[in-house]
Amino acid sequence: MNIGERIAALTDSSAGLDDRWREAMHAVPRHRFVPDRAWCHPDNGSGHLIDRRTGPERWIEAIYSDAAIVTQINDGAADVGSGKGDYTSSSSAPGIVAAELGLLAPGDNDKILEIGPGTGWTAALLAHRLGDANVTRSRRGHRGAAARSVRRACR
Repeated sequence: MNIGERIAALTDSSAGLDDRWREAMHAVPRHRFVPDRAWCHPDNGSGHLIDRRTGPERWIEAIYSDAAIVTQINDGAADVGSGKGDYTSSSSAPGIVAAELGLLAPGDNDKILEIGPGTGWTAALLAHRLGDANVTRSRRGHRGAAARSVRRACR
């Protein structure tokens, strides 16, 4: 399954997601915001390491599943590969992001302040839909993660 098909499968399973958000999710693919090594945390609670270098197919499958992807533990002081500690940065599960964006229901000229220690994917979806000038992202936490999210958005 290619990336477009994976995104379509996710967006098709998101009830109530309007076409503008579907288009944004295709234009702003989630994998650009996930580091090569992260912890996949599905709803069933049995998380596992995903590593693009050693298991690229498992990595992409995890990213395009409806699971949260943990990108930082204990503010970067712990190895994300262990899955143990306080999750301090993540990419929310796509179903949650779709529900949040649907409930937000911004108008075309609305201005949004996005606050969170995530990867930047939700902010990028908002910026795609509303325009960069209408989205401000406040990020607490790890500066390295913020720099990586900007680089991924520009790929």
